[in-house]
Amino acid sequence: MELLYFLLATVATFQAVKVGTSTNREKQDASISSEVPWIATIVIIMQSIVGVLSTVVTLLYWTLVYSPGSDFTIVSVLVHGFSMVMMIVDILICRQTMKIRDIWAPLSFAAAYIIFSLIFFAAGGTDSEGNPYIYSALDWNYPGSALVVALGAVLVACPILYVVLLLLFSIRATYGAQRELASSAEEDVQDIKV
Repeated sequence: MELLYFLLATVATFQAVKVGTSTNREKQDASISSEVPWIATIVIIMQSIVGVLSTVVTLLYWTLVYSPGSDFTIVSVLVHGFSMVMMIVDILICRQTMKIRDIWAPLSFAAAYIIFSLIFFAAGGTDSEGNPYIYSALDWNYPGSALVVALGAVLVACPILYVVLLLLFSIRATYGAQRELASSAEEDVQDIKV
C-alpha cells in the first residue's frame, strides 16, 4: 500500500509541476477549476491511511510481537520501522493537506484489516512458519486478547496517531507558510530595489 501511495504521489506531483510551469498562464488560469484532481484526492486519503497505519503497525510490532534478544531480519526493520520513518518524512516535506475529517480512512482500513485477520484465521490461513495468525498479537485462538488489541488499535491508537500526524502537518504548514511569507517579502524588496 505504501508503494502505491508513493507512486500515486509522484504522479500527482509531476502533474502539479506540469500545471505550475505551463508557459501559457492566461489560458491555464482560465481553465483551472477549483476542484481537486481525483488523483490528488486519492493521494490525500492514502497518505492518512498509510501514515497512521505504518505507525500503528510499527508500534504494535516492536511492543507486542518482537521479543528482545530474538533475531530479526532486515525485512522486519524495513516493514516495521523504515516505512514509518518514510511516512513521517513525507508528511513533513509534502505540501498536501491533512484534515481531521479524513480520520475515517485509516479507521476504516484498520477495521477492514482486523476483519481480514479474523477471516484469515477462520479459513485456516497460516503465516510462513505455519502459525494460524499474521501477527501473534492478533491470534484469534485467544479471542479476548486479540479483540483487546484489535479494538485498541482501531479505537485508540489510530485516532491518537492521526491527531499526532495532524499536529506534525500543522507545524510543517505553519513553518512553511512563515518561510514562504519571508521569501515573498524578500523578493518584494528586491523588486523595489531594481
